[in-house]
Amino acid sequence: GGGRRLVGSLLAVAGALWAACYAAMLALAPSDVPALVRRSSLYSCPWPEHENAALTAARSASRRQQRIMLYQDADANYAPLLNLTHNYHSRYASRLGYTFRTAVRSKSGFPYPTLNRVWALNEELANAQGPAGRGRRKGKHDWFVYMDADALVYEPRCSVEALLRNRSASASALLLCHDGMGDKSVLWHVNAGVFVANLRHPLLRPLACTWRRRLHWEAWRRQALATRLFRRLVPG
Repeated sequence: GGGRRLVGSLLAVAGALWAACYAAMLALAPSDVPALVRRSSLYSCPWPEHENAALTAARSASRRQQRIMLYQDADANYAPLLNLTHNYHSRYASRLGYTFRTAVRSKSGFPYPTLNRVWALNEELANAQGPAGRGRRKGKHDWFVYMDADALVYEPRCSVEALLRNRSASASALLLCHDGMGDKSVLWHVNAGVFVANLRHPLLRPLACTWRRRLHWEAWRRQALATRLFRRLVPG
């Protein structure tokens, strides 16, 4: 009697809480959830405990010769554009001693190719954190340069190293350009179609991890709204 009613009540409360959380995650983008939730492990990755010491070590390491990787990817729709510039960018990278990689597939598992850049950055970070041996540094690269499938190196005489020197890049985890169509007063209105990531920067790993984690939730939310919820609300 009483025990069954208690269990039933608890299950009802748990079901209501689950439904409320599900509805909130569908309704709110990661940027709209309360700050306390946004800073939790659900949406964010932990930052290094000794941040200042790590930054000092990263700046001293930046004085060594830099190893650079150029990366482009696309889905089936943008693959023709990627193919048009592949040989050109391959020759550019080879002449300057860079690694050049391309991919035509979804790395995230979601049908949104724009997510690939963030998943690819996290993959390269995982490689960069690999063990170091005698006479060699961790990983294969120090810098990850991402370019959209429709991006082009307009001036092949310009090297990535020159850009890094001109911008004192070793002090930054990410180099991005402001979006010309965005609000100049809003710092996060950036164009992520081309960016340079400092793989040795101690804050890049948690930053990229958080970027992927929040994009994962946003992609899940959009897919749920566009497919599961739509199918339930719209018959046929």
